[in-house]
Amino acid sequence: MSQAVLAESLGITFQQIQKYERGANRISASKLIEIARALGLPPAELLRDLGDVDAQEAAELALPTAPGAQEMISIYQKLRPPLRRAVLNLARDLATGSASED
Repeated sequence: MSQAVLAESLGITFQQIQKYERGANRISASKLIEIARALGLPPAELLRDLGDVDAQEAAELALPTAPGAQEMISIYQKLRPPLRRAVLNLARDLATGSASED
């Protein structure tokens, strides 16, 4: 896939793709997911050849793909810091089973 075709599918300029490729601009997690989808790859595949990063670290860098995960992240980023902490604590409690099941 050419840079121009990829850029068009992402709604950005091919110059921006070139900046990503050269490392002049960082790629956000959401943009990395969009790139992976445009290329027909799972996001983790784009992190496969990270050199000295071991498999566990690469897995931690992989972006969540569970239904609703990206929406949850997007909403979380819009919250004020005190609400972020409350949501994080609630999610942690729910994940560990320590929250009330009412």
